[in-house]
Amino acid sequence: MIDLPSAQAFFWLCFGVGILLVASFLSWCLFEVVRLLRQSNEITLHVRDVVAGIEEDLEGLKERFGTVIGNVAGLAKGASKISGLIDEFKPAKKTRKRTK
Repeated sequence: MIDLPSAQAFFWLCFGVGILLVASFLSWCLFEVVRLLRQSNEITLHVRDVVAGIEEDLEGLKERFGTVIGNVAGLAKGASKISGLIDEFKPAKKTRKRTK
């Protein structure tokens, strides 16, 4: 039959192995969580870089369109002046009156 000291030794051995397994499992879980956080941080940094690039491109487009729109406004003003000058130099139209 099993005596008390050998049963207690077996219990403490099983208890120690159980604690070792639980500690190993918790360590593995912590490692996976840290790895996941690191990957999410890298993804966040990559997304920030992409968004910053898009913002720079949009600012460049705004700048280009601003100058283009300014040039179009200048062209329209010049065209209206030219149209006014052309109208000044045109001879007056002769209109015929209809007789009944």
